[in-house]
Amino acid sequence: MSAILRTIDYLKSVRIGDYVQYNDEQFGYVIEIIDDDNVRIREATETRRVEMDVVETNTIRVVPLAGDKPLVDRNIRRPPSPPEDEKRLIMKDRLDESQELINTMKLGIKWVDSQQTQTHPLYKYLKENNTKAEGWIRKILPKNIAISEKDLSSDAKSIYINQFAMFSGFPMTHGPLKDWQKYLYHAWGISKWTSNRTLVRYYERGFHHGRLPRADKGFTLMNSPKKRKSVMTPFYVFKREQTQRWYRNFTH
Repeated sequence: MSAILRTIDYLKSVRIGDYVQYNDEQFGYVIEIIDDDNVRIREATETRRVEMDVVETNTIRVVPLAGDKPLVDRNIRRPPSPPEDEKRLIMKDRLDESQELINTMKLGIKWVDSQQTQTHPLYKYLKENNTKAEGWIRKILPKNIAISEKDLSSDAKSIYINQFAMFSGFPMTHGPLKDWQKYLYHAWGISKWTSNRTLVRYYERGFHHGRLPRADKGFTLMNSPKKRKSVMTPFYVFKREQTQRWYRNFTH
């Protein structure tokens, strides 16, 4: 009995690399122990999306990945595959959330300010979900849209600009859509500066999200006097000679 209790206590102590269950139905790996009360968890997922959450230590449970040797094999970096029925449920929930977002945006297009008795559907949707973590709307976009924690993809930017355009004519500090920017920024996990840069670049580049081609594209030291003059400076020549001298001394 004492051995069983020691095993349970050992599994309760969280270590980096542990496979844990949190938020009732989510699983992931502990990648950082922030303090005695909080840890950072990388969600275990089969997609390329990388989701990280800060969770209270007393709300997570270490899941042994090997039935016979839970203490030895607790840090295996490959979670067990969920049953096929569970996979289908996860996919169905994702599709339902994506469809809810699409339907809400469709209703938002038809909304007009004269409908004082009816709240803007998209505004209501963003406000109700404002308690979720920043960037929550990225997790429910359709599967064919590439997602990155750092930057929005071209398709994701198009959706953001579409939503921004629905609210752009309304004041932020008062009226039926008060604080709409705050809810929109939170949903996408971006700042006001990032939002302004995304919009300005979209219009400056002729309604295109791609990067602008380099001004010196196709020019080389052989066919461009301007590039030769800018590159072949005295300092550059000096550095190149020093590098070559060091290489000769080191290899001979």
